Amino acid sequence: MKNLHFKTPFYNFYAPLIFKFRKQYALVLAKMWALTPEQTKQLILYSWDRFLANKFYSEAPYLPGQKIDFGQIKRSSDTIFILGCGASINDLTENEWKIISQHDSIGVNYFYAHHFSPTFHMIELGQSPKSMACLNTHLLSQKSRKNEMIFLQIRHLLRRDKLELNDSNNNLYLYSPSVPKSTSVPLIRRILVKWFKKPGQLIHHASNLDCTVHFAYQAGYKNIYLLGVDLNKNQYFWDVLQSDRPAISDVKSATQDDYRISNFNQNPQAVHATADIKHTATNMSLTVIDYLTLVNDDIFSQQGIHLATCSPKSLLREHFDYVELSALANNVTYGSTNNNDG
Repeated sequence: MKNLHFKTPFYNFYAPLIFKFRKQYALVLAKMWALTPEQTKQLILYSWDRFLANKFYSEAPYLPGQKIDFGQIKRSSDTIFILGCGASINDLTENEWKIISQHDSIGVNYFYAHHFSPTFHMIELGQSPKSMACLNTHLLSQKSRKNEMIFLQIRHLLRRDKLELNDSNNNLYLYSPSVPKSTSVPLIRRILVKWFKKPGQLIHHASNLDCTVHFAYQAGYKNIYLLGVDLNKNQYFWDVLQSDRPAISDVKSATQDDYRISNFNQNPQAVHATADIKHTATNMSLTVIDYLTLVNDDIFSQQGIHLATCSPKSLLREHFDYVELSALANNVTYGSTNNNDG
């Protein structure tokens, strides 16, 4: 990991004091919530992680890009499509892409290899050195994509010793989410109810997908529709796409390296790692489905926000509403500048 500029001698002096304060605060909450000793320990660590997530933003001046400001994000619709990289993306027709283009959209991770250009990108940089090369070549350096806002997870940048990111389009922004580590449903539910609605800081739990859903909420969208979030298979759209486009072959190579480095199951018929309870438990998290169910039940349903999948083959269809894209044709409602009304 890169040397952190905020870790000065003064930080070493005051950080233990802040930790003690945040620990006491967490202990008060733990008593109110009747948490077990293990849940209390996890809450203390999360309270500290919320502090660190904000401190990481002080590294922004030393990195490519700039700190994300939710107040500057403008919506052109009340609906946003979250575009995952699952193989079902290849099933979409030209008419369906036209429907998607009538609304805002955000591509997750390597989605930028697709020919469709979304409004935003939400990216966690893979551990493979090829992941940065792909990002530079096929997104950041492309003048034709200068109007697409690109959000990068700052912690994934800081863990690298060398950064060579191209921000010549001045459209690169950094986000620093807090990360609750727990497989306790009661604790995660308490955390969501207390902090999910608070503007300015995203929560990342099981995957970058759930962080992207939180972004959509922070930005004020009322309908959050998921496409290409299959989860029932470990297969991406570039794995089954017959294309000679360099972006496809480069991203395919990068993700294969990412999988090897992270020791993920590369069986294309396996359930995606973020939906595999054995895998997520080793990372101290719920599955992304269980986590999003809590978000939907405890936050979205209370505020009239519609979370649904538009992919008929998605594993999410068993747990959330399903919306056919054809039903959204010419159904465009326009929003305004984000006011964090959540």
